[in-house]
Amino acid sequence: LKARAASLRERLASEPALIDLFADTDAENRPGVTRRGVNPVRQALQTELFDTEAGVRAQIARQRVLTAQKAALGAKVRALQDIEPQYRDLVRVRAVLDDNARLFSARAETAQALGALRMVDTDAIRQMGPARVARPNNAARIDLIWLALVAAIGGAVGSALLRGLGRLSFPTPSSASRTLGAPVLGVALQRRAA
Repeated sequence: LKARAASLRERLASEPALIDLFADTDAENRPGVTRRGVNPVRQALQTELFDTEAGVRAQIARQRVLTAQKAALGAKVRALQDIEPQYRDLVRVRAVLDDNARLFSARAETAQALGALRMVDTDAIRQMGPARVARPNNAARIDLIWLALVAAIGGAVGSALLRGLGRLSFPTPSSASRTLGAPVLGVALQRRAA
């Protein structure tokens, strides 16, 4: 940008040559007419020069701000690098303290459980039998099948006894003579309703 601004200054310094150049061109096209007033070429060059110089000033200000920010960040990085060993030591100490806290907590729980066991009267505790392994679920099913089978047999025997003992008549004449100890003289047939 600085080179461009210098180039624009040189062009503005050579303005009389530009005016003569345009004056000759106008004179060829329109003889006897002379230009008066503001030169539009000079104005355009001055506007471009001012814009370029403003851009240069803005870039210089931006460079200063960025340089200051870079210096501030560099200082922060150096400060963090200076305290990094201390930070690592603190992290290591914290890890050790956390491990110790967990260990002490486990020991405290164990000691509390042992204290509770000591307070209980263990003389009243006795072994009823040897320890047994719990049966899997198949054993429970087999027990249930046996229970159902015993219940079915018991029900069948009970219903047979009720039917046999609950009869008011004898099934055959010979069973009547045996039970009563007397001869059977006659048999009455029951008529079934049709």
